[in-house]
Amino acid sequence: MDAKHKERALIVSDIHSNAHALRAVIDDATKALKGRKNFHASGLPFHEIWCVGDLVGYGPEPNEVIDMLRKFQKEGIAVHAVKGNHDTAVAGITNARDHMHTAAAQCAEHNASIITPENQRWLASLPDTAQVGPKIENPAGLTGSRSMFTLAHGTPDSPQGTYADSYESALYGLDHLDADHEHTPYTPHVIVGHTHDPRAFQFDPDHIVEHPAEDGSFPFLGPAANDYSLLHNDKLHILNNQGNGRFVINPGSVGQPRDHDPRASYGIAEVTASGIRIMHRRTPYDVPSVQKKMKAEGLPASMYQRLSLGR
Repeated sequence: MDAKHKERALIVSDIHSNAHALRAVIDDATKALKGRKNFHASGLPFHEIWCVGDLVGYGPEPNEVIDMLRKFQKEGIAVHAVKGNHDTAVAGITNARDHMHTAAAQCAEHNASIITPENQRWLASLPDTAQVGPKIENPAGLTGSRSMFTLAHGTPDSPQGTYADSYESALYGLDHLDADHEHTPYTPHVIVGHTHDPRAFQFDPDHIVEHPAEDGSFPFLGPAANDYSLLHNDKLHILNNQGNGRFVINPGSVGQPRDHDPRASYGIAEVTASGIRIMHRRTPYDVPSVQKKMKAEGLPASMYQRLSLGR
């Protein structure tokens, strides 16, 4: 990302073969940033897409989702995507389906049966982790520049296994970045998915606290937490110098939210002079149409019924 031109990235996770929800997210982001400068040449308001895994599984539209992302790539938008456990299962890389509950395994088998060979190869080629964002010079006393964020579906130390659903598990992921530079390059911050629950953790020598999202809000963590009542459309500013700590951020799920809010959940990152600003957003989409398609495809009722409930 280019700080000089204030570039932006769309942050998505757990799309789960729900192209209806992904289209709604693209439309909502475009409306939210209407009137802003520095749009991409394609006409979209972001220059990169950061996808934190589980593009497929559960839903009925694996090809539509992957085709959208590949189309963005062809238009010159940088798509940085990592594999989730459902991606691995649908790509047929391992026996990941053996470790899923019955309904999830059925959905993965369905997706694997309809995904095109070309899209399956693209899915299989995704890395387990990726480094994104503007470069920071000499972070944590290291020589040279480092990207601001690591993308990992679960955590950097267990990309497709561990859920970063507590400050302990999130902290282990940061510790892994600190201790294992040979295999996972150091970054100050991490963006994860997997839990389908939008939240963030801040780690600071004096403040290690967690605030889950409430009513679609994006949490602000740290010493000034009581000064913020952040709801949909509010922002979290992460400083280049780590002056407000290190963060593990989850944008929530686009295609199957589980925080009792059925609206698609995502984030927008924008480079600023002092760091990067992340805005969390929710947007409704045509849930009944997705449910109708899932039912017609013979997917488990529990999987399409939950879309109305957001859990």
